[in-house]
Amino acid sequence: LDPGEEAEVVAAGVSAEIPDGVPLYVHLDTDVLDPSVMAAQFPVPDGWDERRLRAQLAELAAGCRIVGVEITALEDPRAVELVAEAIQPLLD
Repeated sequence: LDPGEEAEVVAAGVSAEIPDGVPLYVHLDTDVLDPSVMAAQFPVPDGWDERRLRAQLAELAAGCRIVGVEITALEDPRAVELVAEAIQPLLD
């Protein structure tokens, strides 16, 4: 979730926590990344940095059974290697 989405989730009282061991389909909309990391058509100010991207995906991989991965909004060719490396734990 980007910062604005996180605020909406909290305001609605919805938990974004994922129970351990559940099957999970991961949809990574890469424009959640900060514009300093990746240029995007719809940039997210104060978005995720490289460290947060890697940490979030590694946490999902460690706690869930990944059943699929989808990557969208990967508009900046310079970010392809970063995203490929960051999703690797999901594919192991």
